[in-house]
Amino acid sequence: MLCFSAFPGGFVYAVETEYAHTSRLKGGWQNESIERTLIAYAKFGEKCEMYKMTAQMGDDTSIEVSRALGKEGWTLDPDKGESARYININVDKDTAYLVEDGTSYAVEVDYFDNDELSSLSMEYSAMDYQPLYHQDASGEYAQPSLNKEVKTKEGEYLIFGGTGLWQTYCWFLDNPTFADTLGGFDMRVGVYSDTMKYSRGSKAVISEIRVYRLETASRIEIKNSPSDENLGNIFYDGESIEFGVTFSNVNYPIQNQYDGAYPLDVVYTVKDIDGKTVNTMTESFTLAPLTEEERHTKTFNVDKFGIYTVDVEAYCREKKIYSRLASEFSYVHSDKGKTVNPKSGVQIALLSPKDTQIARLAKNAGIPNVRMMCYYYNWRKSAVNYEITNVAIAEGYKSLFRAFKNAGLNIDANLHSASWMGAAYNFSEIERTPPYTENGLRRWSDYCAMMANLLGDTVECFEIWNEYNLGPNHSFNMENRPASDYAKMYIASKKAIQSVNPNIPVVGLNTSGAPYAWIEEVLKAGATDMDVLSVHPYQWYGNPLTYNTTVNLKKVKKMFEDYGMGDIPIWITEYGYSSHYEEVNTDIDQGMYNAQSYAMIMQEKLSDRFYFYCFLDKDNAPRADRESNFGMVRGKFDTELPYTVSYAAKPGYLIISNMNMLYHDAEFSDCINIGETGKIIRSKSKSTGKQTAMLFSNRKNGELVTLDLGTDKITLYDAYGNKEEISGVNGIYSFDLSKRIKYIEGDFKSFTRVTGGVFPPYTEINAVYGEEIKIPIVNYTGKTVSAKIIPYEESSLNIAEDKISGEKGFLTINGGDALKGSERVRLVLSDDENVYFNGNLYISYKENAELSTTLIPQENGWTMRCTLTNLSDTKDISGYLTVLTPKEWTEKIKNVNVTVKKGETKNVDLPLPVSLVSEDKVIEIGFVTDEETKMGSYRSGNYNFSAALKAKEPVKIDGDGSEWTEGFINLNRSDQFHSLLSLGSVYQGADDLSARTAVKWDDENFYLYADVLDNKHFSTGVTPVNIWQMDSIQFAVVYDPKDELSRSEFEEIAVGEADGEVILYRHKTRFKGDGDYTKIDGGEAAVVVDGLHTYYEVKIPWSSLMVEKVNIEPGTELKFAMVVNENDGVGRVGYLALGDGIVSSKNSSLFKRLYIRN
Repeated sequence: MLCFSAFPGGFVYAVETEYAHTSRLKGGWQNESIERTLIAYAKFGEKCEMYKMTAQMGDDTSIEVSRALGKEGWTLDPDKGESARYININVDKDTAYLVEDGTSYAVEVDYFDNDELSSLSMEYSAMDYQPLYHQDASGEYAQPSLNKEVKTKEGEYLIFGGTGLWQTYCWFLDNPTFADTLGGFDMRVGVYSDTMKYSRGSKAVISEIRVYRLETASRIEIKNSPSDENLGNIFYDGESIEFGVTFSNVNYPIQNQYDGAYPLDVVYTVKDIDGKTVNTMTESFTLAPLTEEERHTKTFNVDKFGIYTVDVEAYCREKKIYSRLASEFSYVHSDKGKTVNPKSGVQIALLSPKDTQIARLAKNAGIPNVRMMCYYYNWRKSAVNYEITNVAIAEGYKSLFRAFKNAGLNIDANLHSASWMGAAYNFSEIERTPPYTENGLRRWSDYCAMMANLLGDTVECFEIWNEYNLGPNHSFNMENRPASDYAKMYIASKKAIQSVNPNIPVVGLNTSGAPYAWIEEVLKAGATDMDVLSVHPYQWYGNPLTYNTTVNLKKVKKMFEDYGMGDIPIWITEYGYSSHYEEVNTDIDQGMYNAQSYAMIMQEKLSDRFYFYCFLDKDNAPRADRESNFGMVRGKFDTELPYTVSYAAKPGYLIISNMNMLYHDAEFSDCINIGETGKIIRSKSKSTGKQTAMLFSNRKNGELVTLDLGTDKITLYDAYGNKEEISGVNGIYSFDLSKRIKYIEGDFKSFTRVTGGVFPPYTEINAVYGEEIKIPIVNYTGKTVSAKIIPYEESSLNIAEDKISGEKGFLTINGGDALKGSERVRLVLSDDENVYFNGNLYISYKENAELSTTLIPQENGWTMRCTLTNLSDTKDISGYLTVLTPKEWTEKIKNVNVTVKKGETKNVDLPLPVSLVSEDKVIEIGFVTDEETKMGSYRSGNYNFSAALKAKEPVKIDGDGSEWTEGFINLNRSDQFHSLLSLGSVYQGADDLSARTAVKWDDENFYLYADVLDNKHFSTGVTPVNIWQMDSIQFAVVYDPKDELSRSEFEEIAVGEADGEVILYRHKTRFKGDGDYTKIDGGEAAVVVDGLHTYYEVKIPWSSLMVEKVNIEPGTELKFAMVVNENDGVGRVGYLALGDGIVSSKNSSLFKRLYIRN
């Protein structure tokens, strides 16, 4: 969002900020006015110290101790089950036990903030309540027993910030009981909880947990109470925020009757996305005893579009009562549906009392087109007809569709079924497949005609089936019926629907992805007379530039033109990103990538309509899996955590709403490409003639771009719609681009990339801890400009300002109090009349001594090269190098004393006690410069010792494996297994799935062998292209010693067997030409299934594996990755991985290094 502050001359500052759901909490609950007493703590490490509590790692007696920055802690692993994803805590009974008077507590945790993906949850046993009165079976009202048995309650989940430091977070616990009911414990901190689900990051390290008793009791229940008009606490442009809450004190009837009526002082604190307080309001009133619900509304305004938190804190000082509500609301750039973008749509799965309100939220965001699924199991009475089974369901749909149409929404009704739906009606497996027999198509046609009669006057069009092309192990086509069967079904469906209403369009294809070959099979089978063509070209692994969102769409569009179908509209009826999946790891990433994709596709004229998938999150799983997190609005929470509200807007809702306001009548024109990482996409409003350009870069930490726009003034918008006026220097402007999109609007006389203006030459600033930070500025105005650094909330830096009078200058910041890690600051370059630049800089702090480590293979072993650089210009640095992890190496590798002179770089080689080929090892090395505080520079990483040994003679490919006696790497650990959580897969250990694998080489060939132990081998009914869905292996190789290739360029090969036939199939290649690259010249494979073991043996000539003519010899390095797929007969539930980058992301930067050895 944009953050504004006053500026001399009447201007405002605008800059975009990061977002994560709890990133604004800044250390958690804090209230210095409430006294607290430390009652118990635990310090974790090799030797633990516990006071008045016991702590246990899951249900496992083995504990992994990790170290960072000289400090130890217990390790929580999200890839493990119960054994290592919780630290369970029991406070001694003489300290806190069976608390039933509402006394409040707080829990602090010290954790290592190692990435931006990990998250922690807090669960605790809490009081459960009944209503004060209830109606018994006789109809009489009676006083119930007091509080019911305890329940589990959750605090807000904490999302890490990636500072690389030890941090502290505090949870406020209201109504804890300390009743030993959480699996025999009082509470637990974990990387999993019922609401948060799994942490999406790596291992989390906890060094200390502290429990405090507060002086207050939490005996008032405060609830958020949104109005029907503002469902989800969503407010729109020009509206006042009317924030409703209810107060109740019936939960502790004895204490509350004793307290009687008492005065309450209530404080409302509103914070923006950065955690900056933007409004504080108070009220006082008297709360009568046993008040069931008293509603209050606070009305106020905010200046900027964005998402805000509200903390409502109620105090009675006399009674020492303190209760709180942590909530959120959003302020959205929208005129509430008066302006809509006719090319935007969204899928909504609805049929509940809130449906019409939810549909109104879509219209308010400028989305007029809604895609809805009509599952025929709702109507199907038996296996032989399509009579309406449940009239209420059918009439419910009809009534709902009518309400949508009356609200100005266009409905795209998708007709299909899926295997899990039919299963509820005990239909046979064959009956749950798409219809393809003569009788099946007749019955399906009757159903289509019935739907046209029922809904034809309310819907805009009908779609036929959904993602038919997915094949086995997917619910839409379990029997893997061919594309030609889909063609027959479409033709029959269209005939039936248009026999009822000849004018209603029938949409065809609706494919998963944009599968060129499958679509062509449909067209060859005769289904070319389609009214609308639909595809779902998902690239959900990461940003749309890196993952080539438009490439397959271009091929498919060209094919339609070749078949004479170039005038048929193309709709994207599903496209979206799931927050917290693969490289899309925040809610704001999701929204930004959706907007980027829309603009890219529309600019290249690849689609006539674009439906986002989808509108609502589902399943109450904020960080659980891909399918639960596609929504731009939160789902209905069974239990709302602090700072969560049912149906609240995610950033994507604000981003798409603003985009639709800007693009409602846009004509897209040209585009400036910023290398392979960024784009500037220009459009023009048909009604006003205003030009608009969307700017973004998906390069880490962004990049700068300078444009000649040929105009003196433009308007700059952030992704949410906050705007400011920016001035150019002779029509030249500089912008900081990031994945957070921004827009510029104006009368552009030019649209070219140039140099000039006023700007910092780069956005990434390296700083030395404790020393001054110098920020270079370039100034081509010919006059003096003001350079001002404005830190964000919670920064230890101070505002800095200076004048830049020449073409080059520096702005100096005192960085002496800065923390080590990284932070963003805002740089504004202006004069008395104009703002020339307003953007983000990224400051990375380093110790005076910088340590880097490089693994170097030697003839007889391995060496770790430690490179020490003294970044100080003023003093020498002395310290010692020490190996901290693995623990067993600490005694074997002696500390090395080193002095590094000022400005000097020095290398120190440490021989490592490891064999020629070995499994990965986490190695932490420190250069300690202060023995007492352990301050210094530390490097920890997962180093791979994968190597290919030379074959003494050519390997015979028969699956026998007798020639393979050395060089094995084992895959048998839970951290190597990746569960597809939506299928409920949990790794059960080496007996469930494990592998021994090795690689050999000679001058002519690459060889691979794997011995896979699987408790159930399953591979049947699959074509070579889909062998990865079965029990199989995949591996990828590329020669890229200088990291010059695009990370999506490599050879990817799958090996398996299906129904006794060996399959060797190449999925990806760098070889060019018209040949069939799926086949490998000279390649051989053997797959032998023997009991629980499957033996894979592969030979591929180097000439078929390397585009370059590479002389493979000892010392050569390859990039390599491998996966062992797990099916077990229920679909691909997960995989073991040696290196990442094959599954999902297709990213060679995540591969392992494979060293060629003798």
